[in-house]
This record gives sequence, C-alpha cells and structure tokens, in this order.
Amino acid sequence: MAFDAGELITFRCVSGRQSYGATVVPAPDGELSLQLSGSLSFEAGPGARLVLSSHDCSYYAEVLRREGQILTVKILWNERREYFRVDDFFPVAARRVQNAAVPLRSCIISGFIDGTNLEEPPDDSINPHLWTMLVNIQGLLTHVLDRMAVRDAGLSHAEDRQVNISASGIKFKTWEKMEERDLVELKFLLPTSPPVGVLLYGHVVRVTPTDEGDYETAVHFASVEENVREEIINYTLMRQRDMIRQDLRNRGNEDR
Repeated sequence: MAFDAGELITFRCVSGRQSYGATVVPAPDGELSLQLSGSLSFEAGPGARLVLSSHDCSYYAEVLRREGQILTVKILWNERREYFRVDDFFPVAARRVQNAAVPLRSCIISGFIDGTNLEEPPDDSINPHLWTMLVNIQGLLTHVLDRMAVRDAGLSHAEDRQVNISASGIKFKTWEKMEERDLVELKFLLPTSPPVGVLLYGHVVRVTPTDEGDYETAVHFASVEENVREEIINYTLMRQRDMIRQDLRNRGNEDR
C-alpha cells in the first residue's frame, strides 16, 4: 500500500454507493488518516467498513476513530480493481462484429429507472389506502418501463448465462463458436437495484469447448468508458459483499 500525503482519494461505505472525497494526511505506521472536506456530511464512526479507491486498486478499510474532519482507518486488504472477478448469472447478448472499423464506444443503456421510495407516507394527512394504491401503481409502472428498456436495448431475448466478470473482461458460455481475436459486441444487464444495462465491445482472447457441446468464451473489454467501468466495479463489489454475507451465514448455521 502506498498512499502519499496530499493524495486525493475517493471512498464509500461498503453498504452504500455514494462516494466521498478526501485528502491523505500524515498518520502513524499501519494507519491511514483522511482529511474530509469541510462541507462533507459523512456520519460513519468507529467500526464502519469502507472501500477506498486509488489508481487501479480498491482498498477495504475499517474506521478506527474520528476526530472532527479527520478520519483514521486501518487497511484490511486490497484488490486490484482491474482483476477483481465474481461469478453470477444474468442476461448477456453477444454478437460478432464484422466491420472492425466501427467505433468501440461503451455506454450505459438508458431507460432503467430508480423509483422513489414510497414505502411510507410523508405525513399523517395522506390517506393510507390512497398511499397503498400509489405504491402499487408505481411498482407496476416501474416494471413496465424496465421491460420496455430491456426490449429497446435488445435484451428481451438475451439468454441468461453463467458468467465470470471483472472491469477488464467477461467469460461466458455460448453455443456459437467464436475465434480468438474476434471483435464482439456485448450487451448485458447487471442485476443491481435498479438494474444497469451496459453496451461495450471486446476481443475474444480464449475459446474452450465444454463437455456439454458449447464453448466457454473469454472476452477482454476494449475502450471502456470510465462511467461504464465504475458501474461494473460497483456491481462486482456489491456481489462480493453478498457472497461474503452468505458465507458467514452458512458458517453460522454449521456451528449450530
């Protein structure tokens, strides 16, 4: 780990997606102190778990103490963001691109909405039965709009696939045999809340036949826009947290 005094970094709580900025300040060996912005509203105290982002690495840390706007943390472990991989199962549409001269511009597929939380009425003046009706209408509207977004993005017929994904590439199975160095257009739907549709391009780097008669295909992403990369990174971190929680629950059940 190498953080320099004066270095600007970003961080967030492990359980959240909102990012904050801070400046590294001198600290004792084994610790890292962050000077928070004077206007920054950040409530986490000792024991909170954070994810720090610096260059191409993510660092997992625990808050030791807070003194005003100085947050002192202990680094637990780090993971190179480029090679941080998780397994999952979600819709992927892949097709070979014949014209290698097409612009290889990745993007977030628009149309997926993050509905406003209507679980509780804002005050007692709202009729609870009317509020329940509004909540149900919002849920139906969100479902319809998301399905329209999936259709418009060309993902309505995308096959759910077992995948292994990181910010640098994806591995999945397909019945179509591709060749190494093929240019591939990929569209997939990250199962976040709300879901995030992604369009990007990549080159096939490995094709392995399986016993089932299909092909395990590994693709290295090309020219990934920063906002797309961040969405994939946020998703992989979320997925890793879920896996850790599930593992802890399983261990707890085994100890009973």
